[in-house]
Amino acid sequence: MTVVNRGWVTAALLAMLLMGTVLIGVSAIAPLIVDFARVLGGDEVTATSIQTLGYIVATLVPPFAGALADRWGRGNTFTLGGILAGLFFLVFGRVTTLPQAYVVRSAIALGTGVVLPAVMAYIQEVAPADRRGMAMGFYGLGFGMGGIFGPVLATSLGAVDPSRPFFAWGLVTIPLVLLLGLAARSREPRVERVVSSRRGLGQVPAVVTLPLVAAFLFGGIQLCMFTFVTQLVRYQIGAEVAYGGLAIAVFATIGLLQPLGGLVADRMGRVRVTAVGFAILAIGMAMVYGWPTLPGLFAGMVLGGAGAVFFSPGLVATMGSLVPVEVRGMNMGLYQAATTLGSALVPLAVAFFVRTAQPSVAFAASAVMALAAGALILPLRRHKAA
Repeated sequence: MTVVNRGWVTAALLAMLLMGTVLIGVSAIAPLIVDFARVLGGDEVTATSIQTLGYIVATLVPPFAGALADRWGRGNTFTLGGILAGLFFLVFGRVTTLPQAYVVRSAIALGTGVVLPAVMAYIQEVAPADRRGMAMGFYGLGFGMGGIFGPVLATSLGAVDPSRPFFAWGLVTIPLVLLLGLAARSREPRVERVVSSRRGLGQVPAVVTLPLVAAFLFGGIQLCMFTFVTQLVRYQIGAEVAYGGLAIAVFATIGLLQPLGGLVADRMGRVRVTAVGFAILAIGMAMVYGWPTLPGLFAGMVLGGAGAVFFSPGLVATMGSLVPVEVRGMNMGLYQAATTLGSALVPLAVAFFVRTAQPSVAFAASAVMALAAGALILPLRRHKAA
């Protein structure tokens, strides 16, 4: 049994701000990684491989970090991960060779992978059971915080020296994470653990496979959008590339309403609202495919962002409710690993189709995947815990 902290909104915001602080630094990497690699003697392929190695680490670490959080405490774990990430930001801003860049980028992914599942489990446990959807909306705000301010950090400080933003943000991250972590730990709920003869994955029910596959598809859909929208704008629509960035910003900005979507999910049923959210996302992606113009693109991204407002917090809250508290951290780590793996593999598969067709095909594939994710979630309506 979990004894819920009455000031759960404050506790959730503290954890969200800590996670968002780390994600700002992580989100600053992508806009600068090519220039960063060139300064060290590399090229676009080198930059991509540095990022890919980071994705691999970010896929492998979360389940183990979640298991650590189950044993050592959520607040302790995400504070440690945040401090590690801050230290590695500092080091990343001072690397002088490509091998160092590979190692330190992977170390940043390690620190981030420690933070995310612990924060997910923490937010679910500080919130009352009937407000976990809303609570996971705050988790979504952390990603929005990183997605919006990370590129700002990159462009404002990295124009002359692409390493400067990372060193500067490392100096900010370490003390800020320490303060937020201490404040969050003081509000961590007391958990009465039930002794089980099963350990680790043995306590995770098989039904969790359904939201895990949905999370895999969601990760792929999201990165497909972000990867192929620039090609769509440039080569199929024939407009300025900046419109692609603006379309992504529209999607991310609407996503800031996730606490509201989570509240709707809490009141109307998380499984039902999550499935509806995936359906709205599918309609938006189909609109981009069928109407490949700037108005079609922005209308589709608005619908896609609206869908994410509902399915993202609902999906995480549903998955968290399917497992006992003793392994909730590991469960959230599996969710994070599935999302990251989808981000790494699905766009690669879709790219084979885009090579022989128009870039809008990526959005058609995203629509199909969104419908599949929604269909996977619906059987959970029969599960009492969901």
